[in-house]
Amino acid sequence: MASVAADEFVDAQSVAYSNSKHLSDFFSVLKDLQTNNQFQDITLEVCGRLFPCHRLVLAGVSPYFRTMFAVGLEEERVSLQEPCLDPSSIQCIIQYAYSGQLELSTDDLEGIQRLAVAAKFLQVDFVYDTCTSLLESQLDITNAIQIFLFAASNDIENLRVSSKAFICRYFPRVSATEGFKELSPDLFLDLIGSDQLDVASEIMVWEAAAKWVASDDSTRNAHLPAILQKIRFSLLTQDDIGVIKGHKLIRESHMEQIAARIQPNVSEGDSERPQEDSRKRYGMTAEEMLLIFGACNTESSWDDLAEGRVLSAEELDGTLACYSPLTREVCSMVKPGDTCPAAVVATPSSDIYSIYTISAPRFLRYNHFGSCWIERAAPLMWPRHPRELVCSHSCLYLFSDDDDMTVQQYQPKVNQWFKVASVPLDDDTVCVSLNDWLYAVGPEQTMRYDHDTDSWERRASLRSKLDRIANAVACGGRIFCTDYDLTKMMAYNPARDKWKTATCELPDCSYFHLVVSESRDELFGLASQPPDPDQPLVNKFLYRYNQGAHRWEHLLDLPNRLSVFDTYTCLAARMYPPALGGGDEFPDLEEPGEDRDEPVDDDDDDDDDQNEGQTGTEELWEWCQLLISWQQIDGFDSRHATAKRYRCEECSRQFSQLGDLKRHMQTHTGEKPYRCEECSRHFNKLSNLKTHMQTHTGEKPYRCEECSRQFSQLGDLKRHMQTHTGEKPYRCEECSKQFSQLDDLKRHMLCHTREKPYRCEECIR
Repeated sequence: MASVAADEFVDAQSVAYSNSKHLSDFFSVLKDLQTNNQFQDITLEVCGRLFPCHRLVLAGVSPYFRTMFAVGLEEERVSLQEPCLDPSSIQCIIQYAYSGQLELSTDDLEGIQRLAVAAKFLQVDFVYDTCTSLLESQLDITNAIQIFLFAASNDIENLRVSSKAFICRYFPRVSATEGFKELSPDLFLDLIGSDQLDVASEIMVWEAAAKWVASDDSTRNAHLPAILQKIRFSLLTQDDIGVIKGHKLIRESHMEQIAARIQPNVSEGDSERPQEDSRKRYGMTAEEMLLIFGACNTESSWDDLAEGRVLSAEELDGTLACYSPLTREVCSMVKPGDTCPAAVVATPSSDIYSIYTISAPRFLRYNHFGSCWIERAAPLMWPRHPRELVCSHSCLYLFSDDDDMTVQQYQPKVNQWFKVASVPLDDDTVCVSLNDWLYAVGPEQTMRYDHDTDSWERRASLRSKLDRIANAVACGGRIFCTDYDLTKMMAYNPARDKWKTATCELPDCSYFHLVVSESRDELFGLASQPPDPDQPLVNKFLYRYNQGAHRWEHLLDLPNRLSVFDTYTCLAARMYPPALGGGDEFPDLEEPGEDRDEPVDDDDDDDDDQNEGQTGTEELWEWCQLLISWQQIDGFDSRHATAKRYRCEECSRQFSQLGDLKRHMQTHTGEKPYRCEECSRHFNKLSNLKTHMQTHTGEKPYRCEECSRQFSQLGDLKRHMQTHTGEKPYRCEECSKQFSQLDDLKRHMLCHTREKPYRCEECIR
């Protein structure tokens, strides 16, 4: 480059300089002017209270004021007499206009509602969106109806939809509240007509309807015909229909309508058309499913993996798989992003959260009924290397390798993140929640987080007991963890602060992912094994841990179409199959000629044998029908779980297997074909006889590891273990008091409901 002499001039250039503090300084000056009452040129009057301020500031945040001032308003005082405006809301909006900050109290939901209405009228979008979002986050059993009524009356569609979805999801509990009686007829009828009601049986919808009518029967009796039209009689048993017919609200005029609903007249042209009231509610189909991030959904994706054009499942687009171990069905679920999430978690209430930190960082929550992912508040700092998302104490905790902030806390109730005490994390540290405590488990140290003091404390170490921890979960009052080499599984007892070898016999596989069934509080494992060392695809097998026998038991093989790359994310959550996509999005990759499962013989009624570890008093069919266990059941082909071809002639109840119908008929005939050879006592089920026989043999196959006490049933052992762990899994939704036994919680609930179920026959007290 040629040098330029000092007396020569170069061509003039335009250079822009910016002051990074300009905006903050400008707003700081405006705030000072407002505080010192300087240069104020407009005064708002609301309900007799005066608010001096600046036209420029109001016009900057509110199109309503901008339009008002643009027409040449010369008055220095403006009286706002709209009913939706109140002094406290105007004060909040003015403070936001001068500071850009909005302070809201979650204890004052009515105040937030008034502010939302005022912000909507004045078109202050940030305040309006923040208030409605906070109201949605604050939804709970006690306020859901109030928020739903507020959203419906003020035409706030997003909040109305979300609050209605919440009511549907927790319908049995919400319908028991006093607020439920405040629903208007139109809103009530729309609610009970929804497919999304999470109810186990249709009679629960009628019971809620009867309570609603009885709360004001003088005016609401007129709505009974419309209510009966919403009840899906085809989903009711004969006993349930008898309950409805015999209810005190039902008159002779209603009987004809009920008869028509039970046996509708269907014309020939409509004979094959499915009736509207035959659709099951969401709660009748809900089940705990495996969510597998890393399943392909197109044949081209499989080709990309097989031929090496894609190196891992994380690079695949499309959906994620939802697999039911019970029915063996595959459903598809909208994937939250183009790649597998950096971390994902399912809360005890099956709220699913995922976080992405590459390309477009996002933090998302899954909307079950909307079948979509909703963006939530961003973390305080996007971690470069996120480790895990863990749910504890009704909050989420994000762990990462970032030195500045290894732990961040997310509070769903306010949709905000907070910084909490950090903990050192090495490469093999895994994080887990147990009994509302957070644990960071590593090969050299175990740390526990105290929510009250915001601090970490040392607990018993795994040093020299387990190297390179692969994953860890909490189940049955214990923490279970495995190593990458699958040499053994360790168990941690929090009451004794002690690690102990749970088992040294793990499945022979390349990777073993621990999964907890929240509904059964049982431990499962998803094993991966490549069929070919050079093949990137893997086969998956589901195992169940038998705590009584201290061993893993193979349950079933997952379909080949869900066998993908060896690195995947898997969790269990209660899902609603009708809200999910069909499994046809996943190609069936079984080779022609490959052996298929043969259907079982429906006439085989000797299927009372149960796996070791299952309590004898629990009915196999009830486990399947209620969808609360993933246990493999001898003689039961789950592909027929939804086909109920056998009908009881006495009560019209239907069954999928002839053996189930035969056992059910014993409830009508009183037959008890199974006889104890020792005491001649009779039983209607073989499983009950087997359990009874243990009273004669003294057999107690289930042994407590802590005190060596033995039990005849696994359920008794589980309840006994709570005396060692101090676990109290049953929480009162009203006062948050916790109990170790469900019966204790039920007795405690009587103090809230004021129910008095026991009556003296002498004095009727």
